[in-house]
Formats: sequence, structure tokens, C-alpha cells
Amino acid sequence: PVMYRAAPELARYFRSIYCWTTSEHLRAFVPNIPAVKPFRIPMPYESVIEPHWSRTDRRGIILVNSNKRAALTDGELYTERLRALKHFSARGEIDLWGRLWENGLGDLEAEYGDAVRKSLRGPVDDKYEAMSRYRYAICYENMVLDGWVTEKLFDCLYAGVVPIYLGAPDIDTAVDPDCFVDARQFANYDEMQRYLDAM
Repeated sequence: PVMYRAAPELARYFRSIYCWTTSEHLRAFVPNIPAVKPFRIPMPYESVIEPHWSRTDRRGIILVNSNKRAALTDGELYTERLRALKHFSARGEIDLWGRLWENGLGDLEAEYGDAVRKSLRGPVDDKYEAMSRYRYAICYENMVLDGWVTEKLFDCLYAGVVPIYLGAPDIDTAVDPDCFVDARQFANYDEMQRYLDAM
């Protein structure tokens, strides 16, 4: 909100602003904003991590995620990650790696607690190595927001695991759609499961 209020004033001094979202999104808050250029989180590698990329002993699905619960607001994807975890854990096909899961899920415990306990493997020391052991990765951003593309998808590509992506509606402007499975194309997780099984 502070940035939104400051944007018109900044327009006097800058031709463009780097931001985590798009000009169109910001114009809903500030009508006369200057050109906004997308800010992308810097990534540590220029290409794939070859020993991880070339592994052939992959299996199942991985979700690397710490238990940091967001306010349950429109557009958040923390809960959607738990829905995916619940579906795939019922078939024993997903491993959950991350921290803070011992803190519980609060209001979501009854719905998703069993799935977390069944699939939890603990903290991960090297996420790239861990990801390289799996065929697919649940790769959901923290929320649905135009232009908001974080490290999550690129981490998958470094390790050679196929990302199942959900997040930025305009993701195809930043990443070739052939590089990930777009979770939006499925009506439910049963349909997604059939697609993955057929690959």
C-alpha cells in the first residue's frame, strides 16, 4: 500500500519502476503510474545442474514447502498445496520436505493433518538434490498474481524435475509453457493424476 501511494510521486523522478506485479495490476490502485517492469528474483545458476538433471532413477512427486500459513484470502495458494498433498498422499505418491510442520495446521489440521503426517520427510538440506530424485514437483506460488514469478519454477528446472505450476496467470510470458505442467488445465486432481500417469 505504501508503494502504491508513492507511485505517482515517483513518476516525477523515474521513467519506469521495477515491481513484483504488472502495470495493469497496479493501475487498479494508482491510475497514473509510470511504466512498470517486472522484477524477477535473481537465480544462482545460468544452466541446469548437470548431475541432478541427468538422473534416471526418479519417482513420484515432491513438495518442498515450509509450513508458513498465510491469511486465508482470495488468491492464496497455501491451501491449494495442501489439497494437492492430500490427493497424492492418498496414493502414496508424494513426499513433503520442509520445516515447521511440527507446529501443526491450526484450523486446517482436521482436513489436511493426516496427509502431512503421512508424507512428511523432514527438513531438506539441499533442495536441488532432493528434487532431482523425483519426476514431478508441486510448484505453486504463494498466491495468484499477474507477474509474480518466484524461484520455485526455476528450482525445478535446475534439478530436472517437471514442475506442476500454479500461480502467475501470465506465466507463459516469462517461461515457455512446454517447460511445465499447467495445473489450470485440469478440472480436479483426479484429472491431473490421469494426465501424469499417462506421461
